[in-house]
Amino acid sequence: MPELPEVETLRRDLERSILGRMATEIWIAPDVPRLVQGLAPEELRQRLIGARFQGVQRRGKLLIFLLSDGRGHLLLHRRMSGNLLHRRNGTPADPYTRFVL
Repeated sequence: MPELPEVETLRRDLERSILGRMATEIWIAPDVPRLVQGLAPEELRQRLIGARFQGVQRRGKLLIFLLSDGRGHLLLHRRMSGNLLHRRNGTPADPYTRFVL
């Protein structure tokens, strides 16, 4: 499980790399029903596409992505072994990829 300093470092790195960027494409693995909670995966996808990231906050080990246009927040927890990877567009996903934004 990631420790709190790791989560804070990730928050800072994410804020530098995604601030002001727009979500244009989203893929959610269909075989992971617990990945998205509170909304149907397709509804989450529709809400995120076109949203700009206005900031990243942290509450404990939870990452909170602030979205533009009153679209709310995207919450992310890495769980026991979750990883976030920043890759160039078009890079093939590895077999353990569950969410692409």
